[in-house]
Amino acid sequence: MANRSHDDFLCLSPLPGEAARVCFDGDFQGRPTRWDMQLQTLAHWRRGAAGEVGAARGVIEVGGERDGARAVVVALDVPSIDRPTVRKAVTMIRHYRALGPGRHVWGTAREERGP
Repeated sequence: MANRSHDDFLCLSPLPGEAARVCFDGDFQGRPTRWDMQLQTLAHWRRGAAGEVGAARGVIEVGGERDGARAVVVALDVPSIDRPTVRKAVTMIRHYRALGPGRHVWGTAREERGP
């Protein structure tokens, strides 16, 4: 896989940036899964979001399978998407045992928490 280096994911977008497409293997509901993740800053996601998430710090939207991969959108309250953020997001999806289809929202965004 191109751009793989020592990581066990494939980043298909230049980093850093506001968004990145990342493919990796993991499990979903007890089955081996190839993930096709759109990882975005929360600010970038909000500009194109369908539906309100209030003061969320993060959003995960698990979609359906297409072409052998399950779609997932992850929006995090970070200033940009870089390689360490990609690694953390991949780890989060792999370890989120209660993850199911649909939207998952958590936390309070930085701008809502104050200084």
